[in-house]
Amino acid sequence: GLASELIAVPIPGHASLSPESLIDIAQGRGFKAHRANTLTEAVKLALKQTDCPVRILICGSLYLAGEVLKL
Repeated sequence: GLASELIAVPIPGHASLSPESLIDIAQGRGFKAHRANTLTEAVKLALKQTDCPVRILICGSLYLAGEVLKL
C-alpha cells in the first residue's frame, strides 16, 4: 500500500534484471510500471506524477544508489 508505481531503468555493465522483466513482474502484481532510459529521466518522471510531495524509493545496488545521489 505504500508504493503505487514502478519506473525501471537499465543499468549498463551491471548484472541486473532488464527493465522489461521488472515491468512484467510489477504489472503482474497490480502496479503501474514504466521504463525510463536513464536515471535522470526516471527521477524526472517520478517527480511529475503528482503535485503533492513525492517519496522516491530507489531499489538496487550501491552503485545505483551512488549514481542517483550524484544527480
